[in-house]
Amino acid sequence: LTDDGDEVLLAANTSETFTLTVTVPDTAAFGEEDVSTVTCQSKSNPARTASQNFTTIVGQAAGVDVEPRYDETAVPGEILTRTFTITNTGTAAGTFELTASPGPQFATADLGDDMGEIITESLTVNLDRNESVTQQMRVQVADTGIAGEIASPSLIATDVDDSANFDSAPIFITILPVPATRFVDGVLGNNNTNCASPNSPCATLSYAYAPAVAGDEIRLAAGTYSDVMTGTIDGLTSDQTLYIDKPIRLAGGYSTADSFTVQQPLTNVVTLSGQNNRRVVYITTTEQVTIEHLIITQGNPLSNVDGEYGGGILNDGSDLTLEGVILLDNTARYGAGVYHESGSLTMRNSIVADNSNDDSQVDSEGEGAGVYVSDGTAVVENNTFVNNSANLVGSLARDGQPTGQAGAFFQNDGVLTLRNNIFSSNGGEGLATAVFISPTINLDNVDYNLYH
Repeated sequence: LTDDGDEVLLAANTSETFTLTVTVPDTAAFGEEDVSTVTCQSKSNPARTASQNFTTIVGQAAGVDVEPRYDETAVPGEILTRTFTITNTGTAAGTFELTASPGPQFATADLGDDMGEIITESLTVNLDRNESVTQQMRVQVADTGIAGEIASPSLIATDVDDSANFDSAPIFITILPVPATRFVDGVLGNNNTNCASPNSPCATLSYAYAPAVAGDEIRLAAGTYSDVMTGTIDGLTSDQTLYIDKPIRLAGGYSTADSFTVQQPLTNVVTLSGQNNRRVVYITTTEQVTIEHLIITQGNPLSNVDGEYGGGILNDGSDLTLEGVILLDNTARYGAGVYHESGSLTMRNSIVADNSNDDSQVDSEGEGAGVYVSDGTAVVENNTFVNNSANLVGSLARDGQPTGQAGAFFQNDGVLTLRNNIFSSNGGEGLATAVFISPTINLDNVDYNLYH
C-alpha cells in the first residue's frame, strides 16, 4: 500500500492480499508505540468503508559502539595514552563493563584517568540510549617488543546483561627498532623477544642481528653458532653465517649465568662456523664494525658468489676492528682467514692459524692464506700467525692485477703498520713466504716482528 492509496477491483465474495511495511526510525526508543491504519473505501459507493488499525511496539535491541581505531608506532618501553568514545546504540539504557585488553603480545593495557594514570583494569558505566562516554586507555609496549611486529591492545565494552552485545577498538602499534645491547645464548635463549634483555636472550645470532640498529652491540654466550644468512653480493645472493650491513659490535666470551656482565673469552668460548660450505662473515657496510673475542672457523665460500675471497671474513669496505679473534681453518683462494677489500683494518691480539688457499684444482693459485689486504690502511699488531699456507704464486688479486705470494699476510696497496707479530711455520707451495708487502705500500711502521 502507498500513502496515496491503491485501487483494486474485487468481484463479489473475493479478496486481495496486501503487505503493510512499517519502518522504525533509529531514534525510536524501547517501548514506544505507533499505530498504522489501513482503510478500504468503495469508489462506487463511498459509504461502504472499513478500516483496521495495526500497532507497532518498539522492542529492545542491543548495541554498543567503541571508536576510534588507532594506528601508531612506538619503541619498546614506550607508553601511549589514547581516548575512546563508547556509545550505547541500543534501544534501551544499559550497563557496560569497560576492559583494557593487552592483545596477544608485546603490550600491557590499563584504563586510565584524564592524567593518563592507571585507575583500574575494568569499570562499569550506565548509558541511556544514544548516550556516549569517553574513556582513556594507557598502553605500554613491552621492553622485549620485536621491531616490525605489531602489538594490538584494545578497549572492550561489554553489556553486563548480554555478553553477546559488545564492541572493541584496537590500537595497532608497529614496534620500531631501538638502540640496545643484544644478548644471545644458543642453549638457553628463545627467539621470541628483541634480544635486548640479558634475562631473555635470543637463541640465534641471525635473530639477534635482525632488530639491531646502527651502533648496537651483540653479546654472545658460550657455544657454536652456525646460522645461515642470505645476502646480496655483487648483485647475486650468497649464504654466510653472518651478513653484516650495518655498523655493529660483535663480542664473544659471555655467559647467561652472570647476565652477560663479565667477558671471559677463554672460559666462555664462542665459535662462528661456516661448516665448510659457506663463508663465515660478510661485511658490506662502509661504517665501523668491531668483532672481538670469538673463533671464526670452517669458512669455505668456494661454491658461492664471490667465493674466491675471504673464507672467514670478507670485508667489502667497512672500517673493521678485530680484537682477540681466532681465525682458524678457513679456506679461500685469496685471504682465507680475512680478505679486506678497502677501508681501514685494525687487527690486534688475534691468532691466525691453519688457514689455506684453495688447492682443489691444479691451477688454483692462491695468495694471502691468513690475511689479504687489497687496499686501505692496515694496523696489524700483537698477533700470532701460525701454519697458514698459500697454494701457488703468480696469481691475481680481486681487481685482476698480478700479486705475489704470502702464506700468512699479504698487502697489495695502501698504508701498513705491521708490528710486534709472531710468524711461525707459514709459507706454501712454490716460492711462498710468510709475508708479502707490495712495493707500492706506504710503510708506516714495520718492526719488532718475529719470524721462524
